[in-house]
Amino acid sequence: MPYKFRITYVIKYFYILYIIIYYMQIILVTGGTGLVGKAIEEISSKYNYKFIFIGSKDCDLTNLNDTRRFFIKYIPTLLFILPHV
Repeated sequence: MPYKFRITYVIKYFYILYIIIYYMQIILVTGGTGLVGKAIEEISSKYNYKFIFIGSKDCDLTNLNDTRRFFIKYIPTLLFILPHV
């Protein structure tokens, strides 16, 4: 019985993830506080997607644990990487 419970739990979890990914496109923009990120932020309201703009103060992408936590939290379907030069 416990094994069956785990399988149904996993199936429900993946079904919820499928619904989130299919119906709600989440676009993560790293470097979103920079010049190009701000320009994308201005035009993002024209599109029916959820944009998440982050800078180095929001998440340290050089730290693997921070990056994993951030990706698990938001589950982005598309990623724009806009590093400063």
